[in-house]
Amino acid sequence: MRREANDIDDEAKMSGDDLASKCHAKYLEFRKQGDFEDIPEMTADDLSKAMQGDDKPVIVDVREDAERAISTIPGAISKADFEAGADGAYKGKTVVSYCTISYRSGLYNKELIKKGRGDIFNLADGVLGWTGKGLPIEADGKPTKKLHVMMEAMAPLAPSDIEASW
Repeated sequence: MRREANDIDDEAKMSGDDLASKCHAKYLEFRKQGDFEDIPEMTADDLSKAMQGDDKPVIVDVREDAERAISTIPGAISKADFEAGADGAYKGKTVVSYCTISYRSGLYNKELIKKGRGDIFNLADGVLGWTGKGLPIEADGKPTKKLHVMMEAMAPLAPSDIEASW
């Protein structure tokens, strides 16, 4: 299923600030539900700035292959790729993980911290919050306006210029 970027419903007509508030409220709800309120988080703006620096964080997209095939945050790697290099290439690096709204990534980070991994952050509001800030997503290294939002209930949280699918 998908919602075309031009299929604007009442929720998608909300201002950017209203949409961001609704997205953040859903993230906070999931954060409490998943019992990962103590997991450090990073905002989309802070991640965007960190990506421009010399010591770039490792960005881990914990979503399923089908979701990642639609789009990712530029430079993101899969959970499997991260785990394959966790003790080598990514050891000692700052890690920021995400999913649609950062519920699954919050649970993943919780597991990693239990295993002793430090310097790990959950992307607050997930890729929905990222796109809500107007930050880019890509597919096969090229900019896109398509985003897999996991389920239909999340589609209204995508900006109106994004084609949401589930």
